[in-house]
Amino acid sequence: MRDGRGRPLRHSDAGEGALRIALRKGDSALITARGDRPDLTIAPVRPNAEAPRWGLPAELKPTAEPETPRPCPA
Repeated sequence: MRDGRGRPLRHSDAGEGALRIALRKGDSALITARGDRPDLTIAPVRPNAEAPRWGLPAELKPTAEPETPRPCPA
């Protein structure tokens, strides 16, 4: 188990298949199979079907008339 710079991370077996990893505030860990080096590049993905942007419908239609503002009772 190594950090993002390739240095070993302190860890221990927490039992029942769990690991305990010593991390400082703001640190993170990615656990993979030995020898696995996943591509962690963040990039756009191609959609597998046509879809509106951000998953929203093409047109948003109001469901009710907007409320008229009323004065607050004194």
